[in-house]
Amino acid sequence: MTLSNQELIQHFYEVETMVDHEESLYSKVTLQGRVEDIAMLNAISERFSTTRFELSKTILRNAVAEMYFNLSDSDKQLLSAKADDEITSHMKKAGFTSFFEYGAAGNFENESGYWRNHYALNKDLTK
Repeated sequence: MTLSNQELIQHFYEVETMVDHEESLYSKVTLQGRVEDIAMLNAISERFSTTRFELSKTILRNAVAEMYFNLSDSDKQLLSAKADDEITSHMKKAGFTSFFEYGAAGNFENESGYWRNHYALNKDLTK
């Protein structure tokens, strides 16, 4: 099945919207690292034909999750709410006027519940 020109243009618009949406979920941060670590990061990213930037996003995501799950229960609860507040602020600044999240911590309308859902799910799994 081939796409008509109209369908093809519509598809391009949809992809563009998805990319814009995905990019708005990121926040930039500048890091410094020891030369030994950056050299290995460069070597790994080159070996697997990716960028240091792309590899760093994955490393950061994994490191944050590992750190989070090693926090005390009271810190997880406190920091989950604090991080969700920051996510909510970021979403609103990025132009999201309506968003909804649901999970183990409940339903969240126009506010993030990302980390509170992780907290609640973790509590349920460790009972």
